[in-house]
Amino acid sequence: MTNLQPSKEQSKMIEDDDLSGIPKSAQGVVRIQHLSKVFNPAVAKGPHDSSAVPPIVVVNDLNLSLHKNQILALLGHNGAGKTTTVSTLATSVLQSTGRVKVYGQLLPTAGENPTDTYHALRTIQSRISIYPQHGVFLDLLTGYEHLELYMNIQGIESSTGDSATQRGYAVWQRRYICTLLNRVQLLNRADHLVSAYSGGMKRRLSVAFSLMGDPKLVLLDESTTGMDVYSRKYTWDFIEQSKRSNRTLVLTSHSMEEADVLGDRVPVMSKGHLQVYDTSLFLKNRFGSGYQLHLAEDASTPFRGQGSDPSHAALPGGAGFYQTSYQPPAYTPSLDSLPSMDDRPHHSLPDTSTDHRLQQLDDLLHSLVPNAI
Repeated sequence: MTNLQPSKEQSKMIEDDDLSGIPKSAQGVVRIQHLSKVFNPAVAKGPHDSSAVPPIVVVNDLNLSLHKNQILALLGHNGAGKTTTVSTLATSVLQSTGRVKVYGQLLPTAGENPTDTYHALRTIQSRISIYPQHGVFLDLLTGYEHLELYMNIQGIESSTGDSATQRGYAVWQRRYICTLLNRVQLLNRADHLVSAYSGGMKRRLSVAFSLMGDPKLVLLDESTTGMDVYSRKYTWDFIEQSKRSNRTLVLTSHSMEEADVLGDRVPVMSKGHLQVYDTSLFLKNRFGSGYQLHLAEDASTPFRGQGSDPSHAALPGGAGFYQTSYQPPAYTPSLDSLPSMDDRPHHSLPDTSTDHRLQQLDDLLHSLVPNAI
């Protein structure tokens, strides 16, 4: 029998959700209770049938509450169950057991009456938008034409009455599409065929797809994979602004930096289990290894540190850069306990800029799931 319960050790790692500062009307608009998904690839035809594959538990007793105007950054290694969780919220996969409620609508489970399932899905799908890992593009259409096609399929109309007439709708639609393209930095490529787009540009176009209309729940599955650094940070700003429109966003990612920047709550999954769940600051304070202090001095001024302490040496090959690490006692979040550079007279670092950073979530994920592949 397949075990669908978390271990006691895992339960200790999951903190109660802190709802302070969240209006009551915005709390728990999406609730996942004891969600499990089991795939059964084959059923044994007899006691000696070797072709049967045992059930595969992809998601195991998952419990989460999602709040309005927040981003849930779901982290985990490949095969952790992130995409299956998102697919369940998107109604493309029905859960085996458990309850999922999205803005008051209960999602059907596998095995329910097909007619009831159809009506339930029709109701909930109008409130959900998804950005899949692999977007669907038509090579003979431009970026503008893709958005135009999606708008017509979804029946998106102006909420201010600008689309009351056919001409008024055409004008409003063009303005709306151009605004979206500009926000994902593709306005200058609006009339280019998508077949000429780079992978990062297609990703940005898909982000625009997912935020069209007024979806209440937006699911972004590894949305910035393949983007260059500049485009990724610009897209982060776009996603951050989008959550303020009374939406709930779920972001899956392998990027610890992305979860740190965007996630209001950061659940970490491994092998179908929820390992830990809280804010990124709390997680790093509890499981991290302290602070890192990075100093960058004027390149025209020679570095005059003696470098007698190996932990306070100039970075190799990085003239003008300097790094030190400090482990604060009891993982305190206060920066006041960092050692003062004034207490180290053998170092002289004129004209420096400093950057105090907590340990990155990369180390956190490795510490939580050291044997994950």
